[in-house]
Amino acid sequence: MSTKNKILIVLDVYEDFRQGPDVFPIEVEKALKFVVDKSKVQLILIGCGFEEYLHESYSSYAKDEVDIRKQYVQKLETRLQKVADKLSSHGYNVTSKIHWAYPRYEQIAQEAESHDVDMVIQHVNGSADEDRHILSNDSWQLVRNCKRPLLLVRDRAWPSKPVLMAAVDPMHKHHKPLQLDDKIVRFALAARDELKGELHVVHACSAAAHPFSSPESIVAKHQAALDTFMANYDIDPGFVHLSKEKPVFALVTYKKELHADITVMGVVSKSRLAEAMVGNTAEGVIDYLKTDVMVIRP
Repeated sequence: MSTKNKILIVLDVYEDFRQGPDVFPIEVEKALKFVVDKSKVQLILIGCGFEEYLHESYSSYAKDEVDIRKQYVQKLETRLQKVADKLSSHGYNVTSKIHWAYPRYEQIAQEAESHDVDMVIQHVNGSADEDRHILSNDSWQLVRNCKRPLLLVRDRAWPSKPVLMAAVDPMHKHHKPLQLDDKIVRFALAARDELKGELHVVHACSAAAHPFSSPESIVAKHQAALDTFMANYDIDPGFVHLSKEKPVFALVTYKKELHADITVMGVVSKSRLAEAMVGNTAEGVIDYLKTDVMVIRP
């Protein structure tokens, strides 16, 4: 059963949309995978346009610039509306709007709150090479500022049965007061059901980080905490993994072993990314995992 009633999809209206298997932009294509009942889910498409020389505060702003800006915005609106019309023709409940906004991540975060959405989807919008996919500053700022579950997607389409990997840390000091691990697992379970996929839960325990304790005792404590936490969920023990590596290496290793398509991970605050799950390694995780990343907040 779907848990999502509103999905906000951010499209890059500055360039031709990336095409998914059904000729929708890949962001839209993946959003539709979460829609179980078309009649109960609202899709909200937004695009953010901005050119400094067409902004009111620009020193030479005059009537010509006003007309140029109107034409420019109309072009962006037409591009976005084509996607909305196609979705409507497929029976989806969809709205679309272009915002004149800078920085765009602030507008996106604001729209997510004002529409009370269940999830935001955006392309990573970064520069990719064979080994990394470096997020743009705009995407990083959205991770920091968006309070709603945020799915950063890459160009690769999902298989028919996507593999989700949820990163938890029941030993972290924020685990109980923030209940972030619980939110991560609950969201991942719902996504698994919506996507008809497979879910694995991963916890990293680096004994080397505790030089004054025996590795065996450290691993035993982490295993006990993980077992206690997972007892709250009906997940087969074979899908729960404890790694003795550092978090970033553990997730990269399991991503390869499990052929994971989506990593579900947490962030604690606007200023300290992913502390609850992966310490200060969030950038490394997102850049090197080569999976789509779902970011969850307390």
